[in-house]
Amino acid sequence: MKLKFRIWSPMHELFWYIKIGDQFDFKATDVIEQYTGLKDKNNQEICEGDIVNVPPYRTISFNYPQERLKVIYDNDRFRLSGVADFAWYELEIIGNIHENNDLIDEEG
Repeated sequence: MKLKFRIWSPMHELFWYIKIGDQFDFKATDVIEQYTGLKDKNNQEICEGDIVNVPPYRTISFNYPQERLKVIYDNDRFRLSGVADFAWYELEIIGNIHENNDLIDEEG
């Protein structure tokens, strides 16, 4: 997999997708997010900073409702901002932290 990145430009309020070797004129306010190499249930590329719906699931002891979590890069791996038992292909991207931060609560 080639490394791909998503650039959020607050000045233009839009994203650019780039890969290693591409040239891009970065601004101090631009935010770089890495593509996880995974896709959601709608075949959209999941990037750091995306907000995803995690489907409801059950364990022996608990029932968990559907929840919205952030995709973050932490300790050299991608993970969600909360505890969830899921398969990445079951997730659904519903926004990102730059344009839709209101989709998650302050703890998410």
